[in-house]
Amino acid sequence: SGIRLEASGQAGPGSWEGGLRYGQGIDDGSGPGRHVRLAPGGTPLILSDINRPVMTTWEALRDYCGAVVELLEPMRALTGREAFEAIREELNGLYRPQQCLFGASVSALCTAEIGARWIYLNRRTFNGLARTNLSGAFNMPWGADAALPAVETLRRASEALQGADLTCCSFEVTIARAGAGDVVYADSPYMSLDGEKGFPA
Repeated sequence: SGIRLEASGQAGPGSWEGGLRYGQGIDDGSGPGRHVRLAPGGTPLILSDINRPVMTTWEALRDYCGAVVELLEPMRALTGREAFEAIREELNGLYRPQQCLFGASVSALCTAEIGARWIYLNRRTFNGLARTNLSGAFNMPWGADAALPAVETLRRASEALQGADLTCCSFEVTIARAGAGDVVYADSPYMSLDGEKGFPA
């Protein structure tokens, strides 16, 4: 799963324009490199994913944006494979003890630290992809030293996320919450023909 932060401009391929005029926006499943475009002042929004670090990152931006900005600032100068791998290990060290926790169960500082490191890794991982293994550890390799999101982009994302309902669950659970007039964007997993492997769409 991956997060791309876009605060303004036209929606491109694979993007979803948030802040819907009618009904409630429900989004589930963040496939690799997915763009979520959030427009401030929109109607109630539900964002969900079964990947807990992804949802913790959204929560960090919504509730602790100042801390995320502060934590990301020194990371902007950290480049190359060794720096990437060190931050990846830091993220995995933070996340593993929290594998069954989300929301109020995770401290504010831990939430911000997970969010900042996930944003860093997602921007600089191979092809901008993000992936975790069965133990929940981030295991994508370094790709390139892409620019991290600007402070203004992070702040506008935080503004847009105010009031959003963030849930960590499967897409079936999220979609079941939809009602008449709601708009649903579901990037759900699909199964291989043999039914043995699942992949994000």
